[in-house]
Amino acid sequence: MQLLKDNLIFLEYDTETLQVLANTYLIATQVDSALITYEKINRTKTDSIISFNGISLVQHLQGKEKTALRFSEKAMSTLNTTTPKNIEQQSVERNIQALIWNSKYKEAETLINSQIERFGTENWLLALRATLNIYKSNFKKSINDYNQILATESTSFDGNLGKSNAQKAIGNYKAAYASANRTLEIYKNQKDALQFIKTLDQQFTPVTTVKPSYSFDNGDNEAYNLDVNLIVPVSTKLSLLGNYNYRDTFNDQLSSQAMTQLFQIGAAYEFLPNIKLKGIAGINSINADNNNYEELTTDISLQIKYIKLQSIDIGFKRNVESFNTALLERQLVQSNFYVNYNLSTNFNLGWFTQYFYTSQNDGNSRNLLFTSLYYNFLKKPSLKAGLNYQYITFENQVPTVYFSPSRFNAVEIFFNLNRSLDSIKKNQWYYDLSAATGYQFIESNGRQSTYRLQASLGYKFSDRTALDIYGQQSNIASTTAAGFTFTEVGFKFKWLLSSKPLFETIRVE
Repeated sequence: MQLLKDNLIFLEYDTETLQVLANTYLIATQVDSALITYEKINRTKTDSIISFNGISLVQHLQGKEKTALRFSEKAMSTLNTTTPKNIEQQSVERNIQALIWNSKYKEAETLINSQIERFGTENWLLALRATLNIYKSNFKKSINDYNQILATESTSFDGNLGKSNAQKAIGNYKAAYASANRTLEIYKNQKDALQFIKTLDQQFTPVTTVKPSYSFDNGDNEAYNLDVNLIVPVSTKLSLLGNYNYRDTFNDQLSSQAMTQLFQIGAAYEFLPNIKLKGIAGINSINADNNNYEELTTDISLQIKYIKLQSIDIGFKRNVESFNTALLERQLVQSNFYVNYNLSTNFNLGWFTQYFYTSQNDGNSRNLLFTSLYYNFLKKPSLKAGLNYQYITFENQVPTVYFSPSRFNAVEIFFNLNRSLDSIKKNQWYYDLSAATGYQFIESNGRQSTYRLQASLGYKFSDRTALDIYGQQSNIASTTAAGFTFTEVGFKFKWLLSSKPLFETIRVE
């Protein structure tokens, strides 16, 4: 940087020097300095095109996608018959990228096709088409384009690292490692390839989460809860699972107390790319005032993400109802058959549906349907809003024992603002805020207004540790009580137990 700045003393506003300096700032992640430098490239009309393209990239790196597209369009509108061909190509390339960043996939595809008609399937156009297909979740098409690039240019950076991203997306993790390391063989210590491998390593690094919490409701039920989860990947396909839960539930008004301890172990195995079988089982030990017993618990599910933009979980779960001491005294065991289905789209609309059929050991049964239609307004941070609907019915009504209506309906509007832990670097904050309001209808009773609030705030201390505090409150009916207010507060600590996966991966030193 200093050499380049020295050069500018003798050649003030030299375009080439400013370009190299701006690129160096980007490599050093000093995006504000890069922006200032790109703005200085403005002595000629061609310079202004270079400036607009550079500013567009900086705006993208700052998460300002609409601004990035606006500057890209400025560059495109400045092109004329005297513009050098390489500058024209750079402008078209940046404009296609900006369209993709803004989810304007049809416009991007039209522009790519028009350039292919003009120039043929040149590698820079194949790379853009491959990028578009990654954003559209057409990963196999993307890999085909990257293979076509590598067939003519085996050292292509876009071809090798781009292929890594597509292979990771389809669950071909060993091939993703190999492609990323091939990139490093060609481009020593290239930061994007190193970051890709680092992110992939973290996906397969042993991790534990510890979550203590305290909850209470207006029925004088209180509980202290500690939940500890452990995931230990032993390969890219197989992970060992462990869970410990301690819950102390009490009601001072009724002078009742119950303590539960749950120990579970299991495994998750991805026997086909993006198709995983997960199972965990254990013993729940309950020590109540008048009833001490143990129950087998289990949760077995088949998780399928093979179909484009869709995921489905099919499972069985056996658990003890532990919301309050009265239910624990009754030794109420639930056997749940469930299905979760999620559909995403390339136009920001999403749909999630969940269905539970529950058979209880007291002879009762329950049907529960929850569905949510939502729209994604922002990507970084994520902002979505939508409409939720819930339907519950019990075969038998035992209102003096637990909430068991023959018919329950609830509808609500909601929004969610989220900056996820996975989207940030170390020494940054992450957060989640959700709010919902609506109405519930119990049996033939009149409507009742409902609300639900959830918030969390966390800090990523390092690449391996993060801590957040959270709170939630709701007055919506549940399977245990009607017309109540429930509050919970706590915190969650996440810790990657090692710096690398336990198993050997393909490495380039």
